[in-house]
Amino acid sequence: MASTYSTWDYYHNTYSGKLSEADYTRMAVQAYGEINRRTLNRARDVVGMEDALRDCECELVDAMQGFDEAHEILPIGIQSINNDGYSVSAGASTAAGGATNRLQSEDAVLRDICLKYLTMPINLMYLGVRRLC
Repeated sequence: MASTYSTWDYYHNTYSGKLSEADYTRMAVQAYGEINRRTLNRARDVVGMEDALRDCECELVDAMQGFDEAHEILPIGIQSINNDGYSVSAGASTAAGGATNRLQSEDAVLRDICLKYLTMPINLMYLGVRRLC
């Protein structure tokens, strides 16, 4: 298995995650990559934030699995489904709606989870840019 910050045992028994071990393993690898992407790989070598990284990964696992399940029910690009008369509405992938907004919303959720865990005591989310205004 690829490296992760959490283990199935921790996820299942301590974090009280509900996924099967196979689903957890698949999503944990993705969550590990998400953490490393957002921290510019600084999380891999940091000391003193192991618990925060583990909990962040577990919460990301659940969020990402939720997104996958939502995509199965309502695929990206589909804005609505009406079961009574079986009607499907597809929307444009623009900033005004459709897939882009949905993916931006999911990205914001993942970012917020990382911000919740990865800013104290070391701010792994800091990208080295300060706004002057």
